[in-house]
Amino acid sequence: MIAVRPIAADQTHDLRHRILRAHQPPEAMVYDGDKEQTSRHFGAFDSDQIVGIATLHRRPMRGSDAGHDDLQLRGMAVDDSHRGTGVGRLLLEACLDHAGDVGAPRLWCNARVSATQFYLRMGMQQRGDRYDVPDVGPHVLMVIKLDI
Repeated sequence: MIAVRPIAADQTHDLRHRILRAHQPPEAMVYDGDKEQTSRHFGAFDSDQIVGIATLHRRPMRGSDAGHDDLQLRGMAVDDSHRGTGVGRLLLEACLDHAGDVGAPRLWCNARVSATQFYLRMGMQQRGDRYDVPDVGPHVLMVIKLDI
């Protein structure tokens, strides 16, 4: 059984590196904002092994006014051994629950194009066209407005 719970920022680094940024140096696994008091990191555990991660940062959505208390989802990753098993859904649900708990009006992310269908199935909407993130690849902006 998979359990999702809060983790420390440094517990995300291994999966960030292996799944999201294997071609980058280890220091690139530390994201701006990881240590901010309002940031949250979640881990999906299969027994004592972390098999999925997600990070939330308090950031206004790209292109919106800076007055919003939006949450940006970053660095969501699921180990290859657990893809397609619902781990991503559990992580995103935990992130959405947290967003509701803190009164965020919306949750957004720069999603890899390959993950677009997952986010659409989870109720998010695509905003704008595809764009390239240097050294990472093609992305789209995804957002979900929250009922608060």
